Amino acid sequence: MRSLAVQQLPPDLEEALVKVGADIRRARIRRGITQEDLAKRAMVNRKTIIQMEKGSPEVGMGILLRTLNVLGIDERFKDLASPELDKVGQALEARKLPNRASKPKRLADMLKKGRK
Repeated sequence: MRSLAVQQLPPDLEEALVKVGADIRRARIRRGITQEDLAKRAMVNRKTIIQMEKGSPEVGMGILLRTLNVLGIDERFKDLASPELDKVGQALEARKLPNRASKPKRLADMLKKGRK
């Protein structure tokens, strides 16, 4: 049974998964690798590769990453949610930063006690 989160995937994310699946298929074919061979190398069954290439949201991230690694196209995965590339997160964080730096209370208290 499909989880509620998978059932309610927004259309733009469904399209993105279909594109990722098609890209994986193209990478596999370019390398002359069969679905069966890719499945063996990624330690899954052929059905999982077929689901992945169709853009199924039910394929796990670990399996996806292992498949990308087998194909040699996993280098960007580690930066997928990188804080350095998160413009919205950076803007929100910048709004919350204090105008000046101050010592944490505990450290300040410890320093005061040390001076006595």
